[in-house]
Amino acid sequence: MNELVHRALSGHDADVAATFAAVSQGKQFFLVTLMDDPTMTSGLMDYLMQTYPIYDQGSGYIIFDLRTKK
Repeated sequence: MNELVHRALSGHDADVAATFAAVSQGKQFFLVTLMDDPTMTSGLMDYLMQTYPIYDQGSGYIIFDLRTKK
């Protein structure tokens, strides 16, 4: 995820889908707890919301189910 932040802060477009696929390979879930983190604001949250179903969410967290895509 640091690659996404670095590229966003340096003004370069980040390939969110490819970067996320590489770092999440073999994972079943992805937990987001820092909604205002630079990684989330660099397009990752939009990508996750459009691509993966929400497994669970509550006050201060969202768990995305990486086993299936929308």
